[in-house]
Amino acid sequence: MYTFSRYQAKELALAYMSSKQHVLSPTEFLQQMKKIERLFDDLLKQKSESISA
Repeated sequence: MYTFSRYQAKELALAYMSSKQHVLSPTEFLQQMKKIERLFDDLLKQKSESISA
């Protein structure tokens, strides 16, 4: 099992986006990056909340 606890949402989003094949403008890339970062942030918050509960 791989643990994500030592990573920040921005690092996870960047790793995810860099692994994808895409043809995006710089603006589109940043928009997608922010969207994915928010998703990872939400996932990390859910995990930390479930651990402390």
